[in-house]
Amino acid sequence: ELDPQRRADLLERLAQAEQALLTTTDLDLFTPNFVQSAQHWHIHGGALHLGD
Repeated sequence: ELDPQRRADLLERLAQAEQALLTTTDLDLFTPNFVQSAQHWHIHGGALHLGD
């Protein structure tokens, strides 16, 4: 886990990246703008699914 300042720094860098993979168990740790702009994938029952 990152503290709020390091998380903000990471999101700023990711916004400039062409592609990145970020994993989390808690989307509430990220800004609404970041969450809305990201493509979400979920693993359920051992299968990978695209979606919210």
